[in-house]
Amino acid sequence: MLDMPPEKSSSTTSPNHALPLNGLRYIKYLFVVAALPVVLPVVLIAAVLLRTGDLLTPEEIAQRQRADSTLVWNGPLRLYAAIKFAHLNLERPEVVILGASRSGQIRCAIFKPYHCYNASMIGWTFTRLASVIREIGGDMPPKVIFINLDFFMFSSAYESHWIQTEDKMPLNYPLRQIIEDARKDLVTGALASPKSTAQSLWRRSIDPEYEKLDGLRVFGPTFRPGSLSVFRADGSMAYISSFRDQAAQTQQNLTPALSQIAPGRGAQMDIAQMARLQEITAIARQRGIMLVGVQLPFIPSALAVFDAQKDYADRNTSIAAGDLAIWREFESPETVARFVRMGIHFFNFSRLANEWRPYCFFDAVHPGEYLVLESVLQILKEPHIHAALPEIDISPLDALKRQAESKHNCFSVFDS
Repeated sequence: MLDMPPEKSSSTTSPNHALPLNGLRYIKYLFVVAALPVVLPVVLIAAVLLRTGDLLTPEEIAQRQRADSTLVWNGPLRLYAAIKFAHLNLERPEVVILGASRSGQIRCAIFKPYHCYNASMIGWTFTRLASVIREIGGDMPPKVIFINLDFFMFSSAYESHWIQTEDKMPLNYPLRQIIEDARKDLVTGALASPKSTAQSLWRRSIDPEYEKLDGLRVFGPTFRPGSLSVFRADGSMAYISSFRDQAAQTQQNLTPALSQIAPGRGAQMDIAQMARLQEITAIARQRGIMLVGVQLPFIPSALAVFDAQKDYADRNTSIAAGDLAIWREFESPETVARFVRMGIHFFNFSRLANEWRPYCFFDAVHPGEYLVLESVLQILKEPHIHAALPEIDISPLDALKRQAESKHNCFSVFDS
């Protein structure tokens, strides 16, 4: 059998054959060189944002605070709900505080030895609170949930107004959205102030250690709007000193108290809102959770307007007498009885500031730590609440309250 002659290579002669290896390398090289001006800045900026902590997920933020309880977080409102929800899922607390910012001053140290988390500002509406209570703790629901239950929450316009804010504050915040937000914040900062933006990035990339604010170790995005408050590892709000120092002036503006009721929507407690609250009580009952509703103190000057039931106007705000009828209905024994029938242990401390220190407020609706401690202490002394949380020792809390009184300390009871 004859040997066949070897085939000649056609790699260099056939027009249909692939490019030589050197040609492929050349094309790749050209592509990399062309892409470098675009890709390199993106990679560098991403590396810087990773180092500064701007790309932390809510779960990672919660883990940092759990690992180091001295850290406080300062960042945009859009992340509040997701971070607090991550804390709840991570920590599975036995005592939880829910509601708007008015309950933000409740410190979890009050409930020792029970594990507690203040999830205030995870949402405002009964619809959002129902979603949280339905999921909270999984197969280990909390023993007790305190809900900030204010009269204006029963206005017919309350739900539709605040649900717009909640829509921008999802309970689960995906990483892709965090990356997109960081990009937008960076671009916005660079366009507004290129020099300060570059300086902030450089400073935080060189030294990403936590910033100091009023002696607190703060972390959060590099580019964030000015905030009047930060939240601690237990979820409670810490107002910055410049805001506390202006309390005497901000207390005089009743807008935060009177603007909660939309014009023409305060004639009565809304039936739909009562039905939403009834749904919450049903969820809690099914899950074996005790619900404690509390209306915290209002500043006496606002109470005077509520009680007068007359048209009111000043240079900052106004309200019609007809829109104050909801206050009278909420304060009635009949409403309290309805809450009790629902299964809510309800406490109304709206007038507590009349009894002592009417100026212990950050503004017209946000009581300081002293008034909040006094309110919660009264709750804990009730026999049915004590039966649910029997291990809480009231005596050191009473001593702390007396010490605050002796020092005229309204705002920093636990940090003095």
